[in-house]
Amino acid sequence: MKPSDEINDEIKKFTAKGRKLFPQHERIKLPKADKSSGYSIEEVVLNRRTRRKYCNEAVSKQKFSNILYYSYGITGRLDKTDLMLRAVPSGGGLYPVDIYISVNYVEGLEKGIYYYDPLEHELVLVNKKDLSQISKEISGYAEMLDTAAFTFLLGANFWRNQWKYYERGYRVILLDCGHVAQNLHMMATAYNLGSCCLMGFIDDEINKLLELDGIVENAMYLITVGVNRKE
Repeated sequence: MKPSDEINDEIKKFTAKGRKLFPQHERIKLPKADKSSGYSIEEVVLNRRTRRKYCNEAVSKQKFSNILYYSYGITGRLDKTDLMLRAVPSGGGLYPVDIYISVNYVEGLEKGIYYYDPLEHELVLVNKKDLSQISKEISGYAEMLDTAAFTFLLGANFWRNQWKYYERGYRVILLDCGHVAQNLHMMATAYNLGSCCLMGFIDDEINKLLELDGIVENAMYLITVGVNRKE
């Protein structure tokens, strides 16, 4: 592992901007995040539960925007520097985790696979594939994937932290995925939405869906989010 005193400030500024670039893809500006939850952090912690049954209802673009921003967005700058800070910890501040979203029911958004650009708080349309068309082939949780308003698909970009951490970088990525997933769960709870983490999926098929090569980048974790179905 490279000692921190061997990494100058310019490199730190660059690495903190970890994200993918899609120069030829359609970009969609998300609404500016607001504070419309109405719950305290203590209430959110007490209310957080895994929810698996959803009712095919749409979520507003504002709630969708808030969940993304408060989970992984740029929330500040380091004092007296241009170093950007996010709402989640990451090993070395390198942010190797990327958030993709399979959208089913979000107001104002077509079904498809999107990428969240945290630096611009924008979506990038990766492709117009429909996860529900292949859900039974890629997972044992097809009903959850089909009825969720959207599903977060966390991808890992390995080179983004392994230049510093080498083989240990894989462990750091797993920890980072957990940090991001918990933020997504908490924010879904704050807006009275159900959420559930999934590890039961076929990596190669999800990689194809997200257009990842499975070597430099790979799918790691799925989180369904939806309007809770009343029993």
